[in-house]
Amino acid sequence: LGNGYVKILSEKLSDKFTVINKGHNGFTLPFLLRNLTTDCLSLSPAAVSILIGINDVGVARNTGKSLRAQEFASNYDILIRRLLEASIPSVFLMGPFLFSRPQEYLNWFPEVLDAETNIEVLARQYQLPFLPLQDRMQEAEKQYGTDTLTPDGIHLTPFGHELLAKWWLEAFADLY
Repeated sequence: LGNGYVKILSEKLSDKFTVINKGHNGFTLPFLLRNLTTDCLSLSPAAVSILIGINDVGVARNTGKSLRAQEFASNYDILIRRLLEASIPSVFLMGPFLFSRPQEYLNWFPEVLDAETNIEVLARQYQLPFLPLQDRMQEAEKQYGTDTLTPDGIHLTPFGHELLAKWWLEAFADLY
């Protein structure tokens, strides 16, 4: 389960669900798609929660490119269709997020917002619940300070994970 928001969700939802964390450090959407059958579909889950996209932006940026929004949207569409075709009863989608430090991440914001917008459009199209996170994280950063939420601008501190778990539970409370 790790030590983050998934573990917190597992503790909060233990009377209703067995939570399994199949997140992988550094995974991009193409990697998730390649591993979807083994990591997810073979388990016949009652629900799937997806938080992906920041590594896609990071890989593009770190290789001197920009995120190909159309390709990202197409891959995300494939992901959703595969989950729905597997008759998974509940699919929860979350938008990627990033913090303002280190300062170079400010240049990534447009692509993070593009990814989040693409996910939101698909969520509406497939009538799936969606939790946008970029604006929430920016507001939390103003309220609590960057160092309270992230050690490196991408990953969360324990407090950041608590916030994310709280938002997840609030957003999807009547759906699980």
